[in-house]
Amino acid sequence: MINKSNIDNSIAEFVNAIGKETPDALVAEFNNFEINVFKVYDFIPNLLLTIRSYVVKKNFKHRFENVRTIENGIFFSFHNFFKDPLDQNSSLRVKEELPHVKIISMNSQQEFTFHKNTHMKHIGILIGAEYLKGFLKDDAEKFEYLLECQDSFVVEEFMSDDVLRIINEIIKTENDTSLPQFYFKLKALELLYSLFKSLEKREQSVFQSLSPTEIENLYKVRERLIADLGNVPSLSELKSIACMNETKLRKLFIQIFGMGIFDYYQLIRMKEAARLLKENGRNVSEVGYDLGFTNLSHFSREFEKYIGVKPKKFQQDRIN
Repeated sequence: MINKSNIDNSIAEFVNAIGKETPDALVAEFNNFEINVFKVYDFIPNLLLTIRSYVVKKNFKHRFENVRTIENGIFFSFHNFFKDPLDQNSSLRVKEELPHVKIISMNSQQEFTFHKNTHMKHIGILIGAEYLKGFLKDDAEKFEYLLECQDSFVVEEFMSDDVLRIINEIIKTENDTSLPQFYFKLKALELLYSLFKSLEKREQSVFQSLSPTEIENLYKVRERLIADLGNVPSLSELKSIACMNETKLRKLFIQIFGMGIFDYYQLIRMKEAARLLKENGRNVSEVGYDLGFTNLSHFSREFEKYIGVKPKKFQQDRIN
């Protein structure tokens, strides 16, 4: 049973913590969601941790704006890494977002579209750039594109096993831990540490500021890539969707998603293959053919390249 009063209190706490000048309007925006979980851990002025699960009830746009109580804030949103009652019990026919981490600068105004019937589950960490640099020390220079940027940017990253482990620990102990403020602050920092270990492996490049339209179009390219994992779209189609030439499209796609277009497509494809092998109990041949492979040896090689083991061994390990 969802405790509506607890959720309302947490929303009010969240709005007050981030210091919005028009809290009534922000609270009203939450009516766009069917909310199952909304928890807030307030370490203002340095850090804010939220745990949220909701279904979007209608299409709408939300503008991310600077948070007055955290100077030069950076928002880390860890999406879709835990199960909750909305997975089975929602009155809406919902669709899941892909698991990912989204990193957004709060210094600039950015607008994102929420799509009706999307089930969103995430842990959000809002942290001040100077506070974060205090932990990174000399390593901070590796991440200047995040810590020093005053312009619009979005960065996405896939999850390491360490990040998944920490998120599961947070969710499992969320209602059963002593000294919760102490515990969740440490967990938030541990989560960021594991994420930055992954970000450190990214190819160093010069980041450029992105307009809201460019960000939106690059996400449309991503959505087209994953819409049909059995058929990769042509580069000309993707250029048309992005309204960019090939050079710009390739560069900005890597800037946001951390890898080239085809590598991203193949990784998502192999992650879907792993999910089908693990959850649906289908054999390797069926999964390979469903994902557009006519040569199962090729499928096996690609699976091993991106997942780390051959598909048959992956499935056997999950069974055993």
